[in-house]
Amino acid sequence: MLATVNAIVAAAQDRPLRVGPYEVDDQAVPYILSIGSGDDRPAARAEFSSTVRTLNEAAHGRPADPGTELDGFLTFVLTSAGSPLAGPAAAIICGDRAAPRDPDVYWNDVQRSRARHPLFGPLRNNIWPCAFWPNPPRERPTHVANPTPALIVSATGDTATTYEGGKAMHRALTGSRLLTLRGVTAHGIYGEYGNACVDATVNAYLATGALPAADPICHP
Repeated sequence: MLATVNAIVAAAQDRPLRVGPYEVDDQAVPYILSIGSGDDRPAARAEFSSTVRTLNEAAHGRPADPGTELDGFLTFVLTSAGSPLAGPAAAIICGDRAAPRDPDVYWNDVQRSRARHPLFGPLRNNIWPCAFWPNPPRERPTHVANPTPALIVSATGDTATTYEGGKAMHRALTGSRLLTLRGVTAHGIYGEYGNACVDATVNAYLATGALPAADPICHP
């Protein structure tokens, strides 16, 4: 799989890959692979394998028609279809705090990330809309360091909001409990991943408002 992914990335750096009606360049390929690898459920793994096969066909100049899932994802990423979600999300995130406006800051971060994370490092450190946001945030950044009771839910293999981030939030919210789903690669956990332990723990908290006595741990 790794050799195939490397070949796809190399091909996209030479020219955009033709996938159905879309042109997928070397900026989009890492994002597609990042999202596709972020769920370890069998159906998601099968869909990710299909995506890699399709991109590999395109990388070799062969006809590559996306399936329903990939077609919908490419529509979301490469057209304005994703604007109703991406636009408000950018407004919220860019309004949290000021972002560096110097492109060299991002370029240097990208270069530093390549040694350890050659595929996803540049993706995560690249420049994005907050660098061009017209105004600085109107409010000061929220200071998260208080005893507010909260139940934080985090999977150890979450590739979008990492487990390290969940633990950091737990330390900052000193009155919180951290519900850990171990050994799972997933971002959407409660009510989505299908883990009975997680769902039961969160449901009990929502029904009663009472936090668990200790930090609970769930397993697949």
